[in-house]
Amino acid sequence: MSDLQDQLEVMCLQEQCDEYRRSNYIGDRIPPNSSCEGDRKGDDLMFRESMAMWCYRVVDHYNIDRENVIVAFLNFDRFVSVKDAEADNGVWATASWSYKQLALATALYMSIKVRERGQLTTRDFANFSQGLFTANDVELMERKMLSVLSFRITPPTAIGFTQTLLPLCFPLTDGHLIQRALLKASRFLSEMIVSDPCFISKNSSSVALACILNAIEDTDISIIPSKCRARFIENISSLTQLRPFSIEVIQIRARLEKFCLTKSDCKRYSVSFFISTDEELERGVIPDCFQDKHAAPCQVSPMSVTQSNQATRHSYIA
Repeated sequence: MSDLQDQLEVMCLQEQCDEYRRSNYIGDRIPPNSSCEGDRKGDDLMFRESMAMWCYRVVDHYNIDRENVIVAFLNFDRFVSVKDAEADNGVWATASWSYKQLALATALYMSIKVRERGQLTTRDFANFSQGLFTANDVELMERKMLSVLSFRITPPTAIGFTQTLLPLCFPLTDGHLIQRALLKASRFLSEMIVSDPCFISKNSSSVALACILNAIEDTDISIIPSKCRARFIENISSLTQLRPFSIEVIQIRARLEKFCLTKSDCKRYSVSFFISTDEELERGVIPDCFQDKHAAPCQVSPMSVTQSNQATRHSYIA
């Protein structure tokens, strides 16, 4: 128990370091209380959604941990935050889509390079882009990003916090089945919301807590009883520095609920769903949702999943 608490404390300290903080560089272009459906008119959301789709297809194709995509977005957002601050908020507004695509693809390459011991190369990413950028472009951007980020490219993620919080604070029932299903449901929500710009400046610990609480709330009380829910809240308050009823957590939960209203998969991949699929796997049955996970996604370039006229309108901005 103390090891988990120590690990959580280190992650919280790392999260609060100035080097790992991210500002909301998009600012007023996406109102905090606007609905996700209304936000779709914005280029920023369109860019993030298309690139999130591309990144997840890349890692799924190579059976690479999806947490690398979250790390890539965190580092990308920190990179843009610093660059915007240096240029008095001028970089992001004037950067071309191709420049943003190169930066985010490079962030994914860097995460995989560090966390997966270089499973993919710069040449691989150049091939994925289908001519949008070269291996040399990725290498140059990597050096630029490492310099801007002071070589700090392993930020704590919402998934990392979830994997520590649940074994520490969630009371076990039915062995580990419910805890495992809750981890998967919370992880799924964390993966989905990387595309929403409204979460850019939010703490990963708060995002993790919000995802867990929303996943619990969407679960039938017969699966996670009231006593179990109350015990989890008590443990969070007594064993950690996190506050489940903080303003930030409440705001994230509300935004997460709005986001999920526009994504049918959010409700489908619930705790109940993962419990049933776990039971099927234990019986040797492969659930339908796992059948075509690695279907040739890497032939799709960032250009093809964004508006090509936007991507070619400007040249690279150094």
